[in-house]
Amino acid sequence: MKTKRPDWLIGACDAGPFGATSMPQLGEVIGVLQGSLYNAYGDKQALFLEVFARYQKL
Repeated sequence: MKTKRPDWLIGACDAGPFGATSMPQLGEVIGVLQGSLYNAYGDKQALFLEVFARYQKL
């Protein structure tokens, strides 16, 4: 299930190169547990695609 407000994800990409950033690191920067990210998005690629789609709409 995807969140309806992924605005906070865009800021998380400032943590460093996305490919070199782990899900635990993203969770720490965003302020959510790693398990919550996996439950919401499944994997890092799906998370990236959500961020990218949101960015395109800006």
